[in-house]
Amino acid sequence: MYSIYADLDLVWFQGVDEEEYFLTDIQLSEEINVAGSLEFTVPMTNKYYNDFVRLKTTITVRLDTVQIWRGRVLQTRQIYNNSLKVYCEGQLSFLSDSIVRPYYGSYSPAELLRKYLNDHNSAVPESRKIFYGNVTVTDPFERSNIGTAQYPTTFKEMNEKLPDRLGGYLIPRWTGFRWELDYLDFSDLPISEQSIDFDTNLIDFERFIDTESVYTRLIPLGAKDADGYYLTIKSVNNDIDYIDNQTGIDLYGVITKTNVWEDVTIASNLLTKGRSFLQKSITDAVTIDIKAVDMYYISNEYPHINLGDKVLVKSTIHDINDYFVCSGIKRDLENPSNDSFTFGTPSKTIVDRFVKNYTKV
Repeated sequence: MYSIYADLDLVWFQGVDEEEYFLTDIQLSEEINVAGSLEFTVPMTNKYYNDFVRLKTTITVRLDTVQIWRGRVLQTRQIYNNSLKVYCEGQLSFLSDSIVRPYYGSYSPAELLRKYLNDHNSAVPESRKIFYGNVTVTDPFERSNIGTAQYPTTFKEMNEKLPDRLGGYLIPRWTGFRWELDYLDFSDLPISEQSIDFDTNLIDFERFIDTESVYTRLIPLGAKDADGYYLTIKSVNNDIDYIDNQTGIDLYGVITKTNVWEDVTIASNLLTKGRSFLQKSITDAVTIDIKAVDMYYISNEYPHINLGDKVLVKSTIHDINDYFVCSGIKRDLENPSNDSFTFGTPSKTIVDRFVKNYTKV
């Protein structure tokens, strides 16, 4: 059963009949590596009608006794019948409240995440802290020289220096007494014991490729020399300054992009970084949207599907029998049968099969 708390006060629970705890239009949106959101409408009869204070009130969503989401009120808007429309942003937005001061040094991904969170926590109140969790993402070179001369928010710097650079998934996790932030590689994501099956709980299916973000040829660029020219990979790549993703070229043709790693001074290291970066172009672009019944709501013998879970999706007519990362969830807290899930596609073999299917059309 879902429930919603404003700070420590219970303001709604699933199946409520009492007007003083009534909310409507409750929609929770979760997405990996972004803050996510919660929206609901507060009738005037709700006893906490006046307690939703912008940027101050902390909102938590619980499933049974476990916190599954935390955020804060961002906007409130009074509508025609004096009900209050409330929009909340997820807790990763707390990381936009703190600033990363200029720094430069040699860091592993784990050291970098710890630095960002420690610095953030030292600058915000207890209710806005997020603690260091588990880190399994690795740097191809174990440690890289990283820094900034600017003053970005912690959230912006964290995304640029971790998932945008190395891949992986930033996932907040409730430990039972505090929220921690995990940074996990695909292979270390939890595997859900619940599957989504065409014959059981799959309601709707849509597969798509985000072609706007696709590139199939990459020119990796490193540090500049004394004359202002970027380091390239030509010296370690048969005198060619680019690398290709053949899977992508088979589908889209040649689409060229550059990316600069200003801290890389060795061509072989630049080639390694470039190959990893290019592979993400196609695998990150292929996703599927699924509307499915979370079997947890039918029987609690099934585990709940959580953001970041690897879930087995089976559908013979769609030629799918593979694990996908649950990269997004839209929950209708009043009617969970309306929940929908988005699954990213990290597997190259799945992408290759999609390419074949699309080129047949």
